[in-house]
Amino acid sequence: MTNLFQNYGKRININFISGKDEFLYDEHNQEYLDFISGISVLNLGHNNTDINKAFLAQAQKLTHISNLFEIQGQEDVAGLIIQALGGDYKGLFCNSGAEANEAAIKLATKATKRKKLLSFKNSFHGRTLATLSATGQDKVKQGFFPLSKRMLHAPYNEINGLEKYFDDDLSAVIVEVLQAEGGVTSAKEDFLKKLEELCKKNKSLLIIDEVQTGFGRLGTEFGFKQYDISPDIITMAKALGNGYPMGAMFAKSEYKDFFNAGSHGTTFGGSPLAMSVARVVCETIFHADFLQSVQKKSQLIQEEIKNKLENNKNIISINIVGLMIGLKLADNINVQDVIKNLREKHHFLCLPASNNTLRLLPPLIVSEKNITKAIDYIQDVLA
Repeated sequence: MTNLFQNYGKRININFISGKDEFLYDEHNQEYLDFISGISVLNLGHNNTDINKAFLAQAQKLTHISNLFEIQGQEDVAGLIIQALGGDYKGLFCNSGAEANEAAIKLATKATKRKKLLSFKNSFHGRTLATLSATGQDKVKQGFFPLSKRMLHAPYNEINGLEKYFDDDLSAVIVEVLQAEGGVTSAKEDFLKKLEELCKKNKSLLIIDEVQTGFGRLGTEFGFKQYDISPDIITMAKALGNGYPMGAMFAKSEYKDFFNAGSHGTTFGGSPLAMSVARVVCETIFHADFLQSVQKKSQLIQEEIKNKLENNKNIISINIVGLMIGLKLADNINVQDVIKNLREKHHFLCLPASNNTLRLLPPLIVSEKNITKAIDYIQDVLA
């Protein structure tokens, strides 16, 4: 691939040409069990029939129209998302998670007339200059310093010392309820409650980044719904489009007037084609029976891991929320070697996260049989 920048490093030498549900097929028709899902994108699996039908039907009518005109699909999909959020929100559609977080930062800045933003160490919020500044991982910032001094970073899950970040120039706090890239680490209930309390007291906004945790990944519509909090802003992307580039930002209705005409925009965000896909995603994933099936599969994977991996000396800790699974490996085990062995020996695909963590992100439609197979493969490689 000499025509491309090498910003992804040396790519894995597999050329996938098709997929179905939780499987991918390469040019030699070799089958792979996919527990990456495009990095928490394909929650409804590869080559989803309902999405394909909606996409093709819309493509034959209208793919794009400027946001100068009303787009009924945006109203319809926003209504489904607002119902799932369970509050009085207004939405904005864009093209990615970074764009969604960028919009959230802009809205918080404009609404509060303040400059600073608080994020957390080991977080990940995007690769634009603003969202890169908010990200709490220096390894992805190399070559781009100095970044914005408006961004502050506190230790994740630590309540002591939080108050010192809240002054009259703090616009917002942006936080993930589960740091996926940061090692599959869940937020503690008292930590998020304290953040919400401090935000309200200081009149700063609470932004929840659901880019990787939304749309059923954690077993509920959105991850924050597992906590007793009410975010001012929620950002989302990835699984919203199930492979079609899409993002969105939703904020409490009291902030709707701060994004007045001309204050923010996008050429492609919320196109008729995008909305045709998003409607299917929302109508499928937000259904109670579907979410219950995710929770059931999560319980199965917990049982499988407990029975087969809990006492494995090569695993230091385990975190399972919905179908987001993190296995933190011992220091003498290289997670990249484990991933390579799983891929080459069992044709099983998974990915790493920070802190030497093996991360599993199966499609939410994965069969119970293939959940069992996946844990068997990991047990074999880590034996």
